[in-house]
Amino acid sequence: MKTVYLLLTRSSTIFSRLIRLCTGAFYTHVSLSVGFSESARSECGFYSFGRKHSLLWFPAGFVREDRDGGFFRRFPRTPCTLLALDVPDDTYRKIRVMLEQMIAHQRLYRYNLIGALLCGLGIRYERPGRYFCSQFAGEILQRSHAAHIPKPAALMQPADYLSLPGIRTVFSGTVGERFGYVSPRRDSCRKMQGILAFLPGLCYTEARTNK
Repeated sequence: MKTVYLLLTRSSTIFSRLIRLCTGAFYTHVSLSVGFSESARSECGFYSFGRKHSLLWFPAGFVREDRDGGFFRRFPRTPCTLLALDVPDDTYRKIRVMLEQMIAHQRLYRYNLIGALLCGLGIRYERPGRYFCSQFAGEILQRSHAAHIPKPAALMQPADYLSLPGIRTVFSGTVGERFGYVSPRRDSCRKMQGILAFLPGLCYTEARTNK
């Protein structure tokens, strides 16, 4: 048996807030990994559909979300839940092959913006080569027979993965806590403390006697 991981998150971006407003769900994004290790924080490799640059809405499409770059590092206080799903070895290989094919042809994929918005309203909208995050995860799990999803992939929302048969929660907190990030505010405070500790040495000198 092998393990597939799903990471549910909720950022503070305008689009994330819009999705939460439409769905009322706590989580607004999901990504999938077949190379993650629960015991090794340095490994990540989560795949999903979303913005390619953490500070820009567009372009958006098929992305790899790494621990050492992008959104996770910039926003360590983002709430998250890490889910694990045990699957047979052949199913695990199917998922890897599907991801490898998507990686090789990633320029052909686009973000299904209309589908993401309509999904929150319970309306199914699909276009070839276009996905939003929870649609992508559902498509992978469904096509590989890793799990039975309760509705079409284009109607799956991130919170729906919490109740999949066989799914288990391995962590719930923030991405900073899970991946060992320091909050930008804390890091800034530490730098400021270091500067303040250094300033007295610049402002005051030891009294010396003239020779």
